[in-house]
Amino acid sequence: SGDREDKVESLATTPVSFTYAASEGALGMDPRTPVARAMATSMASMKAMIEVVLTLGGALAPWALVGGGIWWIVRRLRAKPVVAGE
Repeated sequence: SGDREDKVESLATTPVSFTYAASEGALGMDPRTPVARAMATSMASMKAMIEVVLTLGGALAPWALVGGGIWWIVRRLRAKPVVAGE
């Protein structure tokens, strides 16, 4: 029993050194990691959304300007005359 206790005590007091090292993959820098792939997918989705918005804006802006100009001209032509005394 004493021999076993000595062994347990010796094991309990044995100095142990742990060295932790993280690879780039653990930090999300490796393009193959799930985090890096998710970020790349998110960026691609955001770029696609911006492209769609800019394309629609570029396609619709001239028509909006023409429509706004026509509306402004019609509004000016149909302006109510000012009656004196009102």
